[in-house]
Amino acid sequence: MTMTMTIEEEESLIIDKLQSARHALELHKKECSAMRFKQNQLEKEVDDADRALIDYMLGNGLLKTERVTLGETTAVDAPDVDAIPDQFVRVKTIREPNKVLIKELRPEGNWYSLTKNYKVTIRSQS
Repeated sequence: MTMTMTIEEEESLIIDKLQSARHALELHKKECSAMRFKQNQLEKEVDDADRALIDYMLGNGLLKTERVTLGETTAVDAPDVDAIPDQFVRVKTIREPNKVLIKELRPEGNWYSLTKNYKVTIRSQS
């Protein structure tokens, strides 16, 4: 025996699936947020312990012990780019499409494509 769904039943089934998937996604996002919070806590703990070891080593004039070697790098910070002599400045040129203008003018040519996107809004049943 074959059962046929009505349009309303089929729509209801699809809406239920969508709402269930959205709910599962929201739960997952909350779990990820909690995991990011925990990761941030652990990263701070590592940074604090790392800083404590560096302070210990430097405070005792040590760069190397039997178990630890203290490496050194030098970072450069130059916050005012206008104050830097030209020979010490790199200039980057970024080319990117003006998508707003392309969508608005829809010029002739096959060098772009337009894709329609849809968003579902589910209204509560009255």
